[in-house]
Amino acid sequence: MFLAWFGRGRVVFALMVLMSAPGIAAPAAVAPADDLWSAKGPEFRADAVAGDAPTVLYFTATWCGYCRQMERTTLANGSVRERLEPFTRIKLDFDQQPDLVSRYRISGVPAFVMVDARGEEITRLVGMTEADPFRKWLVEGSTLAVEVARVAALRVVERRQLEKQLDEVSPAAWVQLQGRVYAMAARGDEAGRAFALQRLTAKAAVSPAALADGLMNEDLAVRIAVANLLRKKMGERFVFDPWADAATRTQAIAALPDLATPKATDPVTGKSR
Repeated sequence: MFLAWFGRGRVVFALMVLMSAPGIAAPAAVAPADDLWSAKGPEFRADAVAGDAPTVLYFTATWCGYCRQMERTTLANGSVRERLEPFTRIKLDFDQQPDLVSRYRISGVPAFVMVDARGEEITRLVGMTEADPFRKWLVEGSTLAVEVARVAALRVVERRQLEKQLDEVSPAAWVQLQGRVYAMAARGDEAGRAFALQRLTAKAAVSPAALADGLMNEDLAVRIAVANLLRKKMGERFVFDPWADAATRTQAIAALPDLATPKATDPVTGKSR
């Protein structure tokens, strides 16, 4: 027993001598990963400036072993931390943030989602990742974020121009602009969809028949968006299948009095032409 203790003592003493010798330093302390991440939930804005810095959302969980491993290695790596510095960084508990988990379709952790200031996804990375590929993902994401911001800025300009045109033109000119509104409602970004749906909802409240063309649009996503609006307006009276063929859809529209185009009235006789 004495020999065993003596042997351990010699090893400890030797290590102390080596670490105190000139030119030999103690191992560098690993920076804790948590000091980079905020636990405060993200605050996205639909009117965010296109050039705002992206955010990295880190989805983790108390039971996630790979998350702890990444925090001890990849996320504590000096060059990775340097690359993360320009981003807004938010750490989210998978079990405590069901709304965000659902919004970003997170099915496993660790998961990293890079988003713009409006909350729109730019790119994502899922699973245990070592420092080099993680750093590469950040670099590529930064480049992609610049392009996303450029496109977002163009969409803002397009939306403002369309809004101005809709406010200035006569009701008859709706036909010329409705295609752009439909496309924005079905396939625009979050702000664009909100704007287009607001316009279409207002149009449906005044003249449901003005949206009948949307039910015949060649884009299924447009037909679904318009059908949902008209169903809210008309309730159970609205019987329409946006997936049906053109002939069936035409018959369905003809059977809906609310969607019938008003007939012109003769100014002299007062009768419908």
